[in-house]
Amino acid sequence: MNKKKTTSYMNGFDSILKFGLDLINSRYKITKKIDEFKDDVVKTLYTFKRHTFRSVIELIVLLSGVVSLVVGSLIFVNRFFPWDAILAIYGLLVLIFTALMVKLNP
Repeated sequence: MNKKKTTSYMNGFDSILKFGLDLINSRYKITKKIDEFKDDVVKTLYTFKRHTFRSVIELIVLLSGVVSLVVGSLIFVNRFFPWDAILAIYGLLVLIFTALMVKLNP
């Protein structure tokens, strides 16, 4: 009977010890996964920041090019037509282009 009781206590102690080790192991795994997740988030945010700044710089360069093209073409056409006619025709073309884009866009 005494041997059976000792075995029972050992099984109980073994199960408690196993439960404690599993708990510690699961906490370690969770901590490790959280650290990996933090690293992935930081990498993603730096990539997003890099792409955002690159897009902003490209947009600024593109807009300056478009403005230079429009101003240059207006100055060139000013040699042949007065400013009021140029601005009226340009405004009409922009309105037609915008209306077509709105109509064709689903």
